[in-house]
Amino acid sequence: MHRFRHVLVPAARAATDVIFPRTVKDHKTNVGRLDCVISGRPDPTIHHAQGPSINERLRALGFDSKGMSMRGNGEALLIPLDAEFHTQPGLGIDMGIGRATWEARFGAQADLIDEVSSLVGYSLWDLHVLWYSRPLPKIFKRR
Repeated sequence: MHRFRHVLVPAARAATDVIFPRTVKDHKTNVGRLDCVISGRPDPTIHHAQGPSINERLRALGFDSKGMSMRGNGEALLIPLDAEFHTQPGLGIDMGIGRATWEARFGAQADLIDEVSSLVGYSLWDLHVLWYSRPLPKIFKRR
């Protein structure tokens, strides 16, 4: 298991240590157990955050904006969204109104990643840094 700092964790661990999920599947399960961050409804779909607010935050973390597609953003930076806010035409961020309009209505995805981080108990930004900065083991690679 990977340990990273700067995140509060359950009382059994020191406040400066965190155990990250071992696999992408474990991480998606953790995020999928949350309610939609917009509506609070249960059983959300999983949105892979991307776009201007995400790229801006990643640049602040020292990443350039090139090469931050699915390998970089896709597996760590996840947001639980009700299908209505995810894919519904006219309202959803994907296949709907687009990222800029959606973020103007519902808030920056980067801020929602912060909220999800506090709910799952580990920083999705730190998880992104961990997964992006090291060669991915086979369990993380797409087939």
